[in-house]
Amino acid sequence: MNRYFVGIAGGSGSGKSTLAYNLQSRYPPRIGVLELDDFQKTNELLSLLEGMPNRDHPSSVDFDSLISSINLLKNGEPVSLMTKSLRLNPGYAKGGWRIPYTVMPKEIMLIEGYCALWHPEVRSSFDYSIFLDASEELRVTRRSWRTKSDYIEKVLLPMHNQYIEPAKVHADLIINVDGLDEGSLASLVEEHLKSRNIL
Repeated sequence: MNRYFVGIAGGSGSGKSTLAYNLQSRYPPRIGVLELDDFQKTNELLSLLEGMPNRDHPSSVDFDSLISSINLLKNGEPVSLMTKSLRLNPGYAKGGWRIPYTVMPKEIMLIEGYCALWHPEVRSSFDYSIFLDASEELRVTRRSWRTKSDYIEKVLLPMHNQYIEPAKVHADLIINVDGLDEGSLASLVEEHLKSRNIL
């Protein structure tokens, strides 16, 4: 079986996870999702910025484990991990506990995360890559319900400008998502993947 790996990157709040799971819901037997958030290190291993654990620096991601997981999926093997995804683990927001989850290999694997295009070896594993370009206003609005304003101002936005925004030059497709609803964005990406004979 030919397997295709598609990277979905963009700033926090740009709609990466929503897009990935929308596409998966349209093609459940064919599409799988791997979230970079599940490879984020625990708080005690994070560096500090302005006295706060920096969850938005690339060093917060365990890229060695991510690359190993991608390689397993490329070989048709499942990946066992501890997930913090609110879709799969709704209790995480309240208790902070990750739960076991197995990602099964599928024909098309969507690898989504803010740093998906930052790491050269991860980038090289993609057959196609997408960057969701959202305005700062939209991203902050989407994050503000679950993130303190101090963190957004002093950590999230500086990290985005330093590491995430510059990485979009590596994307095969850049989409301005402002004004696009969830369904329209997924349909647009669906058509691009079909044009590339991925879907």
